[in-house]
Amino acid sequence: MKSGLGFLATIGSTAPFVGLFGTVVGIINAFRSIAATGSGGMSVVSGGIAEALVSTALGIFVAIPAVVAFNHFTGKLETFHVEMNRASSQLVNRLFKIPELKGLELDEMDEVKASKVKKEGPAYATR
Repeated sequence: MKSGLGFLATIGSTAPFVGLFGTVVGIINAFRSIAATGSGGMSVVSGGIAEALVSTALGIFVAIPAVVAFNHFTGKLETFHVEMNRASSQLVNRLFKIPELKGLELDEMDEVKASKVKKEGPAYATR
């Protein structure tokens, strides 16, 4: 799953640069048209400028959904990570409780806990 998120991040971060590259190429074509005809009328440069604008728009069109998808899936992954961390902490806490204390009364539990702590040390996992 991480490679998919990396792919989305790569697309989102590089697509605007691809659009910028297309913009530069379109402007270069516009200047070549000006140089070939010797004049800079609208009909001469319009093809290159249109090419530049289309490539810029396509770069942005690709980048925005990729960044949105990356942020969405990263958020879901972070939520899953937090939930799994909480569940594992609860599991560890339940596993390291003293099992023979379940059926005893509250007064008896305090006595057993006090004697266990004095003799054996704490009956829970250290972190």
